[in-house]
Amino acid sequence: MKKTLLFIFLLLTSFCSIASDGVLQERRYEQVLISQAGHNGDFSWKMKKAGDILEKPEDISTTKINDSDWMPAIVPGTVLNSLVYNKVYPEPYYGLNNKLESNLIPDLYHAGRDFYTYWFRTEFVLDKSVHSEKKTWLQVDGINYRAEIW
Repeated sequence: MKKTLLFIFLLLTSFCSIASDGVLQERRYEQVLISQAGHNGDFSWKMKKAGDILEKPEDISTTKINDSDWMPAIVPGTVLNSLVYNKVYPEPYYGLNNKLESNLIPDLYHAGRDFYTYWFRTEFVLDKSVHSEKKTWLQVDGINYRAEIW
């Protein structure tokens, strides 16, 4: 009886591993959009405060936008990570920098949500030979609060 159960278990395990190979093959092409700044990645991410941008979202999401005055951004990371990287604010984990009474880093409660609302952008090219007949997924890991993707 034990040998029969062991045989059935091994048979099912083998079948599942063979069946899953097709799923894994579809996901072999992967492009990770990690920033050059802070992570030594391959992509130049930039950020700018949403209130300082006059262009429409559909224009910001094109390659025609001039983003030369945008700050380098840390991706993956938060708005505060990037602001600290650009020396706008001091490192919050050093000393008492993040203490409310220090008034060195604006608190979301007092500053308001718009204060930390930023556009992040980068440009990348999809290989048509790989993506022409397939679905393309954009998986965004680590969104801190919420995001609109254009």
